[in-house]
Amino acid sequence: MYLTQEYKQIMLEWFNEKQREGHFDEEGKEIMHLCNELNTYNGVCTVYFSVGRLGVEYPAISVMPGQGFLWLWLDQEMFDLFHRNAFELLKKEPIKDVNVIYEEYISYQNRYYPQPLDGLKACIMQISFAGKSIDHFDASLDAIRVFIRSLSAQPDVNKEDVYARYLTPDYKRRVLKDFDDLKQYNHQHLDAEIVPFCDELNTYNGVCTVMSCVGHERWCAQGWMIGWGYLDLWLDKDLFDLFHRYAFELLNPPIENLEIHYMKSAYVLNKEAYVLRIFFRGKPMNVLDESMDAIRTFVHSLTIFRTSFRSFNRKA
Repeated sequence: MYLTQEYKQIMLEWFNEKQREGHFDEEGKEIMHLCNELNTYNGVCTVYFSVGRLGVEYPAISVMPGQGFLWLWLDQEMFDLFHRNAFELLKKEPIKDVNVIYEEYISYQNRYYPQPLDGLKACIMQISFAGKSIDHFDASLDAIRVFIRSLSAQPDVNKEDVYARYLTPDYKRRVLKDFDDLKQYNHQHLDAEIVPFCDELNTYNGVCTVMSCVGHERWCAQGWMIGWGYLDLWLDKDLFDLFHRYAFELLNPPIENLEIHYMKSAYVLNKEAYVLRIFFRGKPMNVLDESMDAIRTFVHSLTIFRTSFRSFNRKA
């Protein structure tokens, strides 16, 4: 799921051909210069991008209208560096969000993939930024450029700081106390249908639900209807690593999309946290139970796998 030199060569041949055909002209020279520069770095390949336009929505992508975004496919070394240092990029004012998308390349659905990569599974870094229709567009591109350029050279994040981004028993206790308060007062933004499911997942060690939604009908400007729900999970390091390794086993209907969010908000005690977001076919699509069953089975299998792995290590 990481970039290799062979995959990069295929992508760049396709990318350069599309560039010569003027396929990206409407996006403007500024972001094309940035993409071409980033593609010169080892272990980095631009995959998809938009400068952002008001009134244009991307319902299948976590990007707000008016924001631009850039998808980067990285080799494992660069991915790990980016993952550990992502919060440094998020501190830059024009950068709106950074997250990982577990993506399957299907060129007949998505015109931004060359056919030889059909069926390939990849982890894509998505950077959302102040778009061309908003101020600070140039500053957004400069922030990305400086971050990627310095990534391999900058001092790595303290390992203790990285470990603190995973769930701990104390963090879980505090988050669930807030969740219990919401349930007690029947908070208007709490979907009652999904609460018992969250309570069930929270019984597993190393698992904590952070935010959830059963899915609601929403029509965007292009006329698409999205009935997806989502579930945010904060996991301890062992379960996070297992989830990341086996994520594509979960990524089948009714599960629509998986992402890693670099979150710092009240939902995670205002701490820097690695949060996994699962998008699924929700209540408006009449498959909410099937979606919850798929997630339940997957999370349960991860906990069983961890227990077996620990037992094996003790015997060894």
